[in-house]
Amino acid sequence: MQLGLYMTQLIFMFASTNLNPMNNSLTSQQIGKTVKLIRELRNYSQDWVAKQAGYKDKTTYSRFESGKIKHLDFERLQGICNALSCNTVQVILLASIDSFRYNIHNWDDFVSSLLEMSPNEREEMLSLLKSLFPVKYEQVMRMLEVRS
Repeated sequence: MQLGLYMTQLIFMFASTNLNPMNNSLTSQQIGKTVKLIRELRNYSQDWVAKQAGYKDKTTYSRFESGKIKHLDFERLQGICNALSCNTVQVILLASIDSFRYNIHNWDDFVSSLLEMSPNEREEMLSLLKSLFPVKYEQVMRMLEVRS
């Protein structure tokens, strides 16, 4: 197993447990909401993403997006992310953002992770952040300016 995949799985498990100090457990509903927003930003249909991710039809996928599926395994999330041309770390981070609120320590960690990304990954993450959480996007941009 590649180190990157292993680390992503650890992040997924950490974000999904009560050990996570940032949000006290990232729920499948939060992840589903984030995936839905990314899908809509990319102008993909539920049917198309469902088929690309290996679902037989869009019914189960639709239930995931609406938060009606309580458990999502990592492999399924990875398949959905591949269909959406994003990675699981991005989805988990974006789903976690809403629970970050304005806790500066957590925002510092988020900005640090942005600075470690490649320029293309950073731009995509910032674009998604701007679309999903415009107020928080402005705060992150100010923090990036200070660090640059």
